[in-house]
Amino acid sequence: LFARIGVFSGCATVPGGRRGTPLVYLTHGVADSVFPIDNCARPLPAGLRERGYTVEYVEHPLGHIIPLDVADALFAW
Repeated sequence: LFARIGVFSGCATVPGGRRGTPLVYLTHGVADSVFPIDNCARPLPAGLRERGYTVEYVEHPLGHIIPLDVADALFAW
């Protein structure tokens, strides 16, 4: 359905099933107090890669906010 998926401050489990091979770009703030990075984003890339997804993972120093340079990088991707 989608060729690429961009995720800002994502917090979810890795899907059990797989349909298609979208590329995934995941970015998360180290200081995020809404979705703490250790419980949310950091486990996701490995789980997605184990299921065959190509993942670009980027951490930034801010909290639950999207720095302009990070947003620009995702949209350029």
